[in-house]
Amino acid sequence: LARRSRALAHAAELIETRLHRTPEALKLYERALSARPDNLTAFRALERLYMAEQLHRELVSLYQRAIDRASDKQERVTLLGKLAAIYEDA
Repeated sequence: LARRSRALAHAAELIETRLHRTPEALKLYERALSARPDNLTAFRALERLYMAEQLHRELVSLYQRAIDRASDKQERVTLLGKLAAIYEDA
């Protein structure tokens, strides 16, 4: 699964940066993260693209899943802060 996740994230990056097809890249990044929830490349790309595209529901879901997985207290606090900022801006 790790190899598949990395391959999906790499394909998504190419589609995003070379072909400028954000919707397709988002789907591939989502599949990469689904295959390996610890895929930081896919997580960061989704976070960046959800913000850029103002996909707030998706961003909230991304953070909630990350909070559920977080093993480190500081990581949870950081993610909760990001989640709170979304609700403040809404």
